[in-house]
Amino acid sequence: MFYRKRSLDLTNKRNHRLQSRLTNLEDSCVNGFLLPEQMPHIYKELTAMPEILSDLATYLRRLDLQNEYFSKKKCYIASIKVPIVDLTFDDFQYETDSIEKTKLILKYVFNFLYFKSHKNTYCSIYNPIIRLPDNKSIGNEDIVAICEITDFKDFFA
Repeated sequence: MFYRKRSLDLTNKRNHRLQSRLTNLEDSCVNGFLLPEQMPHIYKELTAMPEILSDLATYLRRLDLQNEYFSKKKCYIASIKVPIVDLTFDDFQYETDSIEKTKLILKYVFNFLYFKSHKNTYCSIYNPIIRLPDNKSIGNEDIVAICEITDFKDFFA
């Protein structure tokens, strides 16, 4: 890797995280949450900045790049449609059958509807992390909606 016409050494242990990101590009799946609200608060950091940009800025000691990114960034949530057979529930690896996945989705949707109908006072929900396999992508025709996140309280529990 080069920066300002200089070759950069990424081989020492201090740079392991960045080196790993630049060499292991296979973790590129589409992932998110089943429901568009009540995402666990601990994942709010996903709205910060892409990890590879953070790692590069840290390695280059260019915190000004992070500040500039934060001053210009906008965050969005996208709703997509995908075949149920392609979904992976991170906490339920054993669910491979489309019928079982459908039952699981219905369980979460009914729980979410109950949660919403009781104005968030009588129950809590679990919003599972879902993803697609690395070899699957999303076409424009599969994007149902895109919404800018202007108030994080609208999306994170």
